[in-house]
Amino acid sequence: MSKTPGHRDAHGCHHKACVDVVGNASGYTTSGYYSGSNRFYGHINEWGPGMRVEGKDSACPGVAGKGRGTGQTCAEGWELDNGRYTSVGLPCEDVI
Repeated sequence: MSKTPGHRDAHGCHHKACVDVVGNASGYTTSGYYSGSNRFYGHINEWGPGMRVEGKDSACPGVAGKGRGTGQTCAEGWELDNGRYTSVGLPCEDVI
C-alpha cells in the first residue's frame, strides 16, 4: 500500500486580511481576501512554495494562486490611503 500525503486545509486572519489554503505539498491553492467587515481599498499579494501573485486594487480585494512544495504561504493586504500603501495584515499558513 503506498502512502500519499493527505490534504491539510488551513485558514487564518490577521487584522484586515485573511488566507485560506486548500491542498498539500503536491498541489495547493491559496486564497487571500479582506476579512469580513474590515473591508479596505487596496490589494492582496500572495506568495508561497512555487507561487507568487500580485493582486489588483479593488474595494473588495482578493486573489488566488496555485503552488507546489512545502513551506509557508502568506497573503498580505495593502490598503491605499492618500496615495500611500500600508500593510493591513499578513496571515500565513504552513503547506505540508
